[in-house]
Amino acid sequence: MSERTKILAAGAVAASAIALAACGGGSGTESGSVRFGVGDPQLQVGTAPYTSVPQEMGYFEDHGIDVKIQGTEGAVASVQGLLTGNFDIVNGGSTAFYQAAASDDRIKVISLGADNVWRTVVPEDSDIQTVDDLVGKTVGSQSKSSASYLFGRAALSSSGIDPENEVKWLEVGIGAQAAQALQAGQIDAYATYDGPLGVVEQLYGEPLRSLASPLDDLSGTLGIATTTEFLEEHPEEVAAFLRAFNEGKVFADANPEAAIRMHWKAYPSQAPKGDEEQAVQDTLPIVETRWAADAAPGSDDLVGYLDEQALEDSIAFFVEHGLIDQAVPVEQIDGMEAAKEAAEDLDIDAIVEQAQGWTP
Repeated sequence: MSERTKILAAGAVAASAIALAACGGGSGTESGSVRFGVGDPQLQVGTAPYTSVPQEMGYFEDHGIDVKIQGTEGAVASVQGLLTGNFDIVNGGSTAFYQAAASDDRIKVISLGADNVWRTVVPEDSDIQTVDDLVGKTVGSQSKSSASYLFGRAALSSSGIDPENEVKWLEVGIGAQAAQALQAGQIDAYATYDGPLGVVEQLYGEPLRSLASPLDDLSGTLGIATTTEFLEEHPEEVAAFLRAFNEGKVFADANPEAAIRMHWKAYPSQAPKGDEEQAVQDTLPIVETRWAADAAPGSDDLVGYLDEQALEDSIAFFVEHGLIDQAVPVEQIDGMEAAKEAAEDLDIDAIVEQAQGWTP
């Protein structure tokens, strides 16, 4: 069983639970309504660009759709909910989309991020300067059933290092546990992605330095998927969703402080206790890099759009380095025309101006 298949198996129970519990019960969607599965059960502040921002700024409403947002345990659970008819559109790691598409041809990828968000980091003052220096070292990851572990392995293998035999792996979770593992010298490096990286760096108390790898040039690791049926039967809803989705990403990148405050207003359970001003400043380093990557332009300088060659290149990389078990034909999963049309309609300057002029 491949490492990627193990992850899918590990997520099966959670996926089934979410599929049963998700809104809509698999009965289909109404015109003008979209059931959106987000791979974060708590809808933490990192989800703001595509949850609270388009909600609070009225982007969904402006484009004529009512979006019902449901958190899930992750991309595997989201895809399962999509295929069982409980969601219309989901976000998540594209490897989950492609892995599922190998056995189910209904999945269509309709938006992809241009920038890589996966990192292998070391303390700023570490003697480790390159990925090659990790040979014989211990690398931490959230768990061996996490995408961070898979992408950490890919960073090594794509650099010519055997991730199975030339390094040692240690499961150290995220947040405080990972920071403590670095502080105690239990791990020499940490494989993670933007978002959790900011949290660990903050708790560690010193800067963490990202090691360059071929992953840095990889596009299309995170995105949005729907089904062939929904794309064909509800093209207006898909187009409206993607336009609002893009606007939310541009807004959050242009004014991350506003997006943070907006998220805490929309989801009070996520709001900090105590000094909100200090909490905002503490949260900014956690989200700024990730949100900048979300809003980065892709092929043809369009946000959320990657052309056929970019899809082929990323899928080939995923297969070569064990992130997915087999290649899926690009023409089978390619719904990027929807992303292109939505991005061509995006008035970036207007959204940036709106974000910079926002007041609570």
